[in-house]
Amino acid sequence: MLDNNSGLFIGFGFHSETTELNYMTLADLEDYYGTEYGESCLSNLKNDDPLNKLVGQKIKSLKVGQFQDDKIQGDTFVIKSGQYAGVILDVDNNKVTIYSTKNGGQILFDTEELFPNKQSWVLT
Repeated sequence: MLDNNSGLFIGFGFHSETTELNYMTLADLEDYYGTEYGESCLSNLKNDDPLNKLVGQKIKSLKVGQFQDDKIQGDTFVIKSGQYAGVILDVDNNKVTIYSTKNGGQILFDTEELFPNKQSWVLT
């Protein structure tokens, strides 16, 4: 949950196979995405939503699938985007694997499955 303090934001690419990872406040998120779609992306969790398993959990470790190819590389610089193949969170009572596909976001609980396209990323 993002509130007045900063928090972890994990977002899915729209019809892409990228996952975005940022550290921001709720106001930062509203500025970044705009407020006109806030009702759809910032709604409260329903009682039967599987994400409720994460409420009150402490993150023990975080691993990312970092793309092997940098997005823009020059002779004297490298610009990396904030986009990843996916994120694996190890929390108090669950392991959560999060990644995006062209068909939408995937959130998997307690699985050993990693992200697709194994040849294009490395787990760090």
